[in-house]
Parts: sequence; C-alpha cells; structure tokens
Amino acid sequence: YDTAYSASEFASKASSMAYDILVWSTPTSGYDTTVLSTLTSHLSAGGSVITAYWNYDGTPDLQSALGVSAVTEITDPPTVSAGDTWFWNAYEILPESLSSDDGSWGDNGDIWSTAGVDVLGVNVDGQPIIVQSNGGSTIVNGLLFDNYVGTDNDADGTSDLTELVVNELFTLCTGGGGDMDMDMDMDRDVDVDMDADIGPPDDGLDMDVDIGPP
Repeated sequence: YDTAYSASEFASKASSMAYDILVWSTPTSGYDTTVLSTLTSHLSAGGSVITAYWNYDGTPDLQSALGVSAVTEITDPPTVSAGDTWFWNAYEILPESLSSDDGSWGDNGDIWSTAGVDVLGVNVDGQPIIVQSNGGSTIVNGLLFDNYVGTDNDADGTSDLTELVVNELFTLCTGGGGDMDMDMDMDRDVDVDMDADIGPPDDGLDMDVDIGPP
C-alpha cells in the first residue's frame, strides 16, 4: 500500500504503480479535476475504487464517474446500519449500528438514489449511505471516515472504521465471496493509515490510499 496527501501525489502514485484498488478520502478540501481524472482512468482500466467525501452533491462530474446520484447532503454524521447483511459481516463483524458523536464538519456526506446501485449501508430512516456501483467496481461512502476514527461501538477492541473499510476491501477483492487475509491499522495522527495483506503473496492485489489531513 501507499498513501498520498495531495491530488498531484495521488495521481502520480496511481499512475506509476499497478494498484488494483484506489481509496480516496478527505473530510476537507482536496477534490479537483486531477482527482477526477485519476479515479476515472483507474476505473476505465478495470480497477476498483473506494471513496469517502462530503461534497458529492456539489460535484456532479464525480457522481457520474462513481456511478451514483446524490439526493441530499447530510449535516450530521449518520448512524449507519446494514443495508446488506452479507456485507455487514463479510470479514469483520460490524456493530449493529455505526455511529459517531463527532459533529465537527458542517457537511458530513450525502444520501444516495437507489438507481443502479447495491445498497450496503443505510441511515436510521433506511436511506442509502454506503452503496456499491459501476457494476461492482466502486464503493461510495456518503459519510466521512474522519467522523468514525477511534469508535468501537461493539467494544470488540477493533475500530469500527477499520471493520468497515476491511469489509469494503474484502467485497471488492472477492466479488462478494472468497478468502482474504488482511491486517489493517488506523492511526489518528495521519487520519487513516492502512497496512493490508490481501490474499496470497502472488495474487498481485495492491492498494493506493489518499487520505486528507484532519
């Protein structure tokens, strides 16, 4: 894996390395046409993408590339539960609900249209918050990872955010099933720091992670 802290660094690392999965997340600024072209090129080449962002509703070009349609923005961090039971327990067992008391951001994501997507996670009203799109190659989080850093609602000793991202990676890597070995660390100092060993040594699965500053 590798990390990037700017759009230009993200683009450079994504183009120079043969990553299968790009993870792009920022709770603040950081989206521009460079990010869009990087994600679009990666998807067009057959890669997979995970995103977590706050201003999807203000970036229709990004919505189009990710295969989603935002219905409305979220002003408070959503409490999220299973929209798809298999996904919620795919590798890690997520708590019954994923919630956060962190309300430091004014815009905390978006609710999605159900058109053309598989709904993986919903809010308390049953509205889509996490969806899988583009024929299964893309997982779009209508929430901010930053709001859930350090939460452990089921008190199992593993961060709920770690469990969520592990299940998202597992879903993309296995197509909804199969075996995968993974070790992941979340570090508040760098917002999210990932260390992943996905599958057997010769499977060639790699990730690039772009996580914005807190």
